[in-house]
Amino acid sequence: MDIKNKLFKFRRAIHRNGDLIARVFSVTLIIILVVAVGWGAYKIYWSDIAYEKANAIEIIDDAISAGKAPEEDREAFELVADKDGLELWSNFTNGEIKVVEKDTGNVWYSNPVDRQDAALPVRKPMINSQIHVKFFNVEKKEPVDQEFNNYGDSIRKGCMEYEKLADGSGVKFRFGFPIANVYIPVQYSIVDGAFQAEIVTDEIEGVGTYPYAILDIKLLPYFGAANESQSGELLVPDGSGALIDFNNGKNHNDIVFYNNVVYGNNITLGQETAETVKEQISLPIFGSKWDGSEVVADDDEEASDSEITPDKAFLGVIISGDASSSIVASTSGKVSSYNMIHPVVHMTEHQFIRTGTSVFAGQEARVLAVSDNQLINKNFAVRYYFLNGDKANYVGMAEKYREHLQEANLLKKSALADEKYMILDLVGAVSIEKYVFGVKKPVVTALTTYNDVVSIVKELKAEGVDNLVINYIGALDGGLNNKMYSTVETESVLGSKKEFRAMLEYLDQEGVIFFLEANPVDVYNNGNGYDTNADTAKTFFNKYAFQHNFILDSEQKDNTSRWNILHPAKLPGLVTEFVDATEKWEIDNVSLDRIGKVLYTDYADDVPSTTRTHSMEFWKEALKYADEKSDYVMVHGGNAYTLAYSDIVTDVANGSSDFDLTDHTVPFYQIAFQGSAVLAPTAFNMSVDYEREMLKVLENGGNLKYNLIYGDVDQLVGTEYDDMVSYSYKRWKEKIVEHYKTLQEVSAQFAGKVILGHETVAEDVTVTTYENGAVIVNYRDEAYTYEGMNIPAKQYKVVLGGTK
Repeated sequence: MDIKNKLFKFRRAIHRNGDLIARVFSVTLIIILVVAVGWGAYKIYWSDIAYEKANAIEIIDDAISAGKAPEEDREAFELVADKDGLELWSNFTNGEIKVVEKDTGNVWYSNPVDRQDAALPVRKPMINSQIHVKFFNVEKKEPVDQEFNNYGDSIRKGCMEYEKLADGSGVKFRFGFPIANVYIPVQYSIVDGAFQAEIVTDEIEGVGTYPYAILDIKLLPYFGAANESQSGELLVPDGSGALIDFNNGKNHNDIVFYNNVVYGNNITLGQETAETVKEQISLPIFGSKWDGSEVVADDDEEASDSEITPDKAFLGVIISGDASSSIVASTSGKVSSYNMIHPVVHMTEHQFIRTGTSVFAGQEARVLAVSDNQLINKNFAVRYYFLNGDKANYVGMAEKYREHLQEANLLKKSALADEKYMILDLVGAVSIEKYVFGVKKPVVTALTTYNDVVSIVKELKAEGVDNLVINYIGALDGGLNNKMYSTVETESVLGSKKEFRAMLEYLDQEGVIFFLEANPVDVYNNGNGYDTNADTAKTFFNKYAFQHNFILDSEQKDNTSRWNILHPAKLPGLVTEFVDATEKWEIDNVSLDRIGKVLYTDYADDVPSTTRTHSMEFWKEALKYADEKSDYVMVHGGNAYTLAYSDIVTDVANGSSDFDLTDHTVPFYQIAFQGSAVLAPTAFNMSVDYEREMLKVLENGGNLKYNLIYGDVDQLVGTEYDDMVSYSYKRWKEKIVEHYKTLQEVSAQFAGKVILGHETVAEDVTVTTYENGAVIVNYRDEAYTYEGMNIPAKQYKVVLGGTK
């Protein structure tokens, strides 16, 4: 009973003094929060100091001796170049630069001017820097975890040197890193009306004992960075293109950066599991747009006296070293208070390899190797173009990129671009494992014979499909995935040489544009002068760079199905032989698979590495020869280095990867190259929603493509060609005709015309503008009214006459 009385009195006391207890609790909580914030600030302050003093790498040699750091003055800019409408200013106390547009007065800084007041603290040396560097410890065979920077690890150690360029175009800095005994030169200049920043690769100098290789260098990571009060967007070249809104608040997930490799991953390094489906970076570009704002007069005059500042933007183009680079972007609120986008150059590559089981806890031991310099003495150079007003957007950036390529003779204007086409990839023959006299063996099996090609064309022509492009795959000896096509030898299961010749003559008479395709990358079997042992690429430790299919359920690689890839140096010779062989058959056009999609390194340890930069030069050499000898050239994927030689580019991304960090998909690729080449997306019959893809083609101004087989596709069930079951021509014929007629009704009116404008006028409603009209596309499930016009659900409207 006594216990009950005490409990009763305790509850009554709490009830009577509840307000007092709540106030005490609130005050206590506030005190705790204040202490926590103060402790956090204290930790941040001392982490900055600790970072300045950090010496994570043991200094082996004192060859780069620390001097006296310059007394920093953030206002101490000096004019180092004045040309082509731009001024370049440099600060020799802290390495900063700024670019001034003389006609607008816009100023672009290498580092945020308000960083002292940034809401989200970051390590001060990092945000004060112009380059961030990662090293690899060659002796220990491991990358160094810490990322270094030129402010804390060079300038503040008194190891910065500089010189003005003799021609008056700019300035060169040499940042010495005593911690790794290396000098890294960075040059800034005004070139052809643009600002150019570059790592002078052949002047990178190791001093004394130099056990460290440079892995990556971030160049101008904070150039043009926008703070949390600025509205605008970042442009990333993801697929067709994507925009990231400034301050989009996407800080709730694990994605900190957009970070992808230009021209896709290095396939020589291989992978154990299937890669998450995403679009590739095909163009070495990036951009940032700042929205204009209203500036009210200081004297509190009426709003009518306020000033509207126009939009401004920059487009960055990697003009050298693009084959060994990545694009990185981040919004404010997670890493720093800034929205930033910048390139990274990968000077070297590294890879782990399993070497067996360790004696400790059954762990597998791993050895890590590092490659040679990936840039082969090419500077890593980025050119920044500035845009203003109505050009300061992704459309203006695409126009500027097209102009840049044209001036550099890196963009072909194809005569084919003045029409819209139905492109058919027809699969000839494949090898399928079958039982022959009780023994299982690969048997070359016909899928679309030479006579079948003629039948397809006759049937489609009868339905009014006139602008046809036929790309014949696996049409020669051995069919698909067999010997390298260095010659043109017909395949008997597809028909005789006479039938092959008759097919070519018929297609020519009917005005069908015919391409014969070769895959000069993937090596499946010996023959035609190529050996899978001697002529294929290798990965680290001199191992063959096998490629694999992946098991659908587990997403693990299928070791029962593997092949090699050709040594990059061999590719030009193979393409030359193939093109010469097509000439003998009077085949005017060639299609080259894979080289528009992949770049890779050969790491054979008996010779210096053949890098991706080498490979790109070999690919260009092959494409140049094909372009000179053939009427037309087709590629798949459309990486930027193919655009100087290609007439038709298929498998162009019709959208972006829709990463969590991105906010909008835009047709940057199509805006840049519409009217220059024939562009087509991946095959419609490989799409999950082909009707939506049709609307995307109308929005983006593209052409159409199907992958087809005329024969029985059921024989492919359960084979490695399972995915071709959807290629049945008979199943898709009706849709091919329907889609072709829609294409001619809509897009043919704008063939050969560049896209002048593109905007999303409402959610899921777009307007694409040409000089002679516009196309409005409604992706919604309900009708939409645009400027008085009713556009039904999932339909489109064409407006001619140069207005919307």
